[in-house]
This record gives sequence, C-alpha cells and structure tokens, in this order.
Amino acid sequence: MEILRSCVKTLKYCATESYGELQDFALNKLKGIGDELIIILKSAIKEVACDDEYSLLLNLIRLYALQLSRQISIESLLNDLAVISKNFRTIDDEVQVLSIQITWRSVPDLYSAISVVQGSQHSNHVAIGSRSVFCNISGESSFLEDD
Repeated sequence: MEILRSCVKTLKYCATESYGELQDFALNKLKGIGDELIIILKSAIKEVACDDEYSLLLNLIRLYALQLSRQISIESLLNDLAVISKNFRTIDDEVQVLSIQITWRSVPDLYSAISVVQGSQHSNHVAIGSRSVFCNISGESSFLEDD
C-alpha cells in the first residue's frame, strides 16, 4: 500500500511541478487512474450484497473521498445512489448520511449542468427521488411532476 501511495504522490508532483511531456504524461496517468478507480468503486457499490452494509459504507466513503478530490459524472453517480436507496430499504444511519452527502455535493454541479444542457430533468428527478427515499418524503409531490 505504501508503494502505491508513493507512486500517486510522485505522479501528483510531476503533474503540478514539472513541465512539458513529463507533466502531460503525469496528468494523463492520473486521469486514467482516477477514471479506473471511479469505475471500480461504482461497480463495487452496485454489486454489494443486500445485507452487507459495511462494504457499502466503505465503498461510499472511498467514493466520497474521491469526489472531494475530483469531479465525478453527475448523471451516473445520482443513478447509482438511487439504485442503492431502492435496494436497501433499511439502511444504517451512517450509510444514509454519507449517501445524502454525496448526493448533496453533486447539487451545484447538477444545477450548472441543467442550465447549460437543456433536457436534463432526469438528473434532477433522480436526485430529488433519492433524497425523498432517505427522508421518507412521498415521491408523489407536485414539484416532482413534469410540466
């Protein structure tokens, strides 16, 4: 694990402090590693067994830490969290809180994406729908219906 941390630290240093081809190479490697990590985490979250809240919590913590360090695709992230909320009806409070934090952190990005790209209402409905499951709010509210 220490070797992996050293490699990432070296890549980050090269990406910020070096010039030219070395910097480009380091930036591309970091992006590639980050993209792979997101794919692996999302896959692990989807594949968690229904009663294995501990694994779900660990994967959500890892996803949240990654979300703090870089931008993650809003659409797929919100869809994944909606699936989690449907599959786990009796989720531990810690898992609920972390899922809400991840969703809430995506809200500013969600609103900017909606203002730039027309027809993004699906993302908004997924975000509100996943929050309503956690907060026990009925999904039949008038503000959720299409105009």
